[in-house]
Formats: sequence, structure tokens, C-alpha cells
Amino acid sequence: MRCEFCRRPSDRPGTHTTATRAIAAVDELRDELRVVNEAAAQLGSTHFRASEFACPHCHVALVRPRLLTSLERLRFRIRQPIPIVSGYRCPVHNRAVDGARNSQHMYGAAADIPERLATIHDAELAGFTGIGSRGVWAVHVDVRDGGAARWRY
Repeated sequence: MRCEFCRRPSDRPGTHTTATRAIAAVDELRDELRVVNEAAAQLGSTHFRASEFACPHCHVALVRPRLLTSLERLRFRIRQPIPIVSGYRCPVHNRAVDGARNSQHMYGAAADIPERLATIHDAELAGFTGIGSRGVWAVHVDVRDGGAARWRY
């Protein structure tokens, strides 16, 4: 007989704890989210894939369409590919990397990019509302709702 939750052979089916059931449900949902997000990113962008934005902790990739649009504009403007250093971060991973408490990465609205690719001016013209910089180089770009934000690292 197989267990109804983990589908492994068991002589005592249904004896899992609530936590085990919850973990199984989260794993199934996470797999479904990966498929949905990968399809969405492929449809919404010519040059970027959802896997580039995936959280290293939970492997989920949440990406706002407006972020992809602005990244495409920036790529066109600087005429070269843009590697994504960091995209979506789940709250657990965001805490682990000492991210801002209300980081735009947790909303799928931000990306970190390598230094020396795009200037602050390039990022502004591409439509980013939040820009973190090192010198004249944009290293964090986001499409936050509300007013513009600028800061230096």
C-alpha cells in the first residue's frame, strides 16, 4: 500500500504529521509556480528567462512584467546582454543576504546587474524608478510603485 501524501510504500498509510503534509503541499505548489513563471517570462521577454530571476533558496521566480519591459529597453539602449546577478528573493533568502526589510526583490520588481554595464542615466531612460549605484554605474534597478528612489552603495 502507498502513503497518500508521499506516495511511498508504507504499512501505515496516512500517519504523516500535519507538517509533513504541509511540506508536500508547498513542494507541489512550488513546482507549479516554476512552470507558470517560466512560461510567463518566456512570453513576456525576448532575452530573459524566468530561471535567471529564480531565488537561490526556494527556486521560485517571480518577475513583474514591467521589470522585464524595462530590462529589455535597457538592453537595447546599451546594446549588450545583461546578466541578472540577483532577481527574486523569497523573504528567507532576503534576510540571509541582509536585504532591505521591504526589498523590491521580494515583489519580483528588482534586479541586480553587473557594474560597468549601464549608467544611472541609461537606467532612468529605460524606465526604472529605483536605482542603486556604485559611482556612475547602475547595479540595482527596480520598477517600484510610487516615486523615484536613488541611493549609492
